[in-house]
Amino acid sequence: MRKGLLVVTFLGVVAGMTLRTASAFKEVQSGWTFMASLAIGFSVGRALVSFVSSKAANKYGSKVTALGFLALAFIGLAYALGPVELYPLLRVLHGFSSGITWPSMQSVVMGTASKEERAKVSSLYFFIGTIGMSFAYLIGGVLSRESLLVFPLILIGLSIYLFRESIKIELSKIKSEKGLFNPPSSTLFLMAMATGMLNLLVNSEVTISLLYLMFGKIMAGIFLSLASAIGSVVSYFLGRKMLDLKQSPASIVVPATASIASSQPLLIVHDPYAKVASIALTQGTITWWRGLLVAAARSGDVGARIGLVNMGRDLGNVIAGLIVSAIGQPGFAFALGVSYVVTTLSMVPLLSLKRSNNSRSSYINLQDA
Repeated sequence: MRKGLLVVTFLGVVAGMTLRTASAFKEVQSGWTFMASLAIGFSVGRALVSFVSSKAANKYGSKVTALGFLALAFIGLAYALGPVELYPLLRVLHGFSSGITWPSMQSVVMGTASKEERAKVSSLYFFIGTIGMSFAYLIGGVLSRESLLVFPLILIGLSIYLFRESIKIELSKIKSEKGLFNPPSSTLFLMAMATGMLNLLVNSEVTISLLYLMFGKIMAGIFLSLASAIGSVVSYFLGRKMLDLKQSPASIVVPATASIASSQPLLIVHDPYAKVASIALTQGTITWWRGLLVAAARSGDVGARIGLVNMGRDLGNVIAGLIVSAIGQPGFAFALGVSYVVTTLSMVPLLSLKRSNNSRSSYINLQDA
């Protein structure tokens, strides 16, 4: 069953993300502010429901995801047939529908994996999703109008499949285990917020607008497709190096540091091809980071913890989008700086956790002496 869910994830990402990229490329000439408003609208819509979606999946399973796919299908048709003036509102509804779809899908996929497989499945889930986005950027950039009519049909088919198969999906609740790294909820939330801010800058309508200004529509789609493909490979091989989350907080601190390092050229390098390379690497490190955050949320109430990660990510998207929209292109660098600050703050609870564990170990040693 899990293999079937991963196939659905891939097809769903291609179809759902193509609706987003195709509608953005279709109106990319509308300007930076308009594109930023689309990114904000999507983020706000998703933030409204992502936490509830993860919790609902615990009770209703893949029916929640099926409902999201169906909603996305109708929104895609509205993009194709409606006027551009409706796009900001449609983007909010698009984000709302994605907030129903993907957090619930994450909960379903993670909930059907054994505790030994969770880190591996999480890494594979995000790898598949990033590969799907690579196709979506290429299709959306080259076949903007046509894809808005075709891919809603695929989403309807996926919705029907998940409705039919939902009774076979059983979600489990994993209890915390001794020795298993269990980061504080505040760390998960703040790190997820940082990934959301970075994601909006390197993987959204803002990125499409940035590359359109540098390369034009078709080449922007091709470069973003290549960047996403490279990012997926980077995230997969990096993820394989840190699948065992029992060892230490390094499992989430290392990808956080790598994400900061990979995004630095966006601030200090002016060569457009170097910026594309930075976007590719940052997409990869963010995907790696998010995968490990979701895997680290595997103890206790999985739906609630994954919902917290998604809520943090969505809030980060909104904050970065507002900064870019208010300041314009200079806001890109400012939003990057804010994401670095949030990442640093997210590590403070980990230091407190480490001191607490050291104190507990010292006490136990004294008792044994």
